[in-house]
Amino acid sequence: MRDRRTEELAPFLPEALAFLDEAKSSGIKCLVYCLAGSSRSVSMVLAYLIMREGFSLHDAWVLVKSRRPVAQPNCSFAAQLIELDRSVHGSCASATLADFGFDEE
Repeated sequence: MRDRRTEELAPFLPEALAFLDEAKSSGIKCLVYCLAGSSRSVSMVLAYLIMREGFSLHDAWVLVKSRRPVAQPNCSFAAQLIELDRSVHGSCASATLADFGFDEE
């Protein structure tokens, strides 16, 4: 997965979520990391918290940001996570691009 505006999270989610599900069910700790540890890995963790743990994107973002202050999904990943939040929790998203430090477009 590349950290680019054109990259889609969806194709990577099934494998990433399955991996994290397996790690959690086995009781082992799992480090999710990418080159800088701020965009791709954070996006996968946020998706996991939304899809598997029932977090709203807002609550997941607050938790992740408190534990990883350099967390900063790129604008495209943030937008995709907002759509994921809507699809999982209903039509009203709990976070906006502004919550991630981006101008609303």
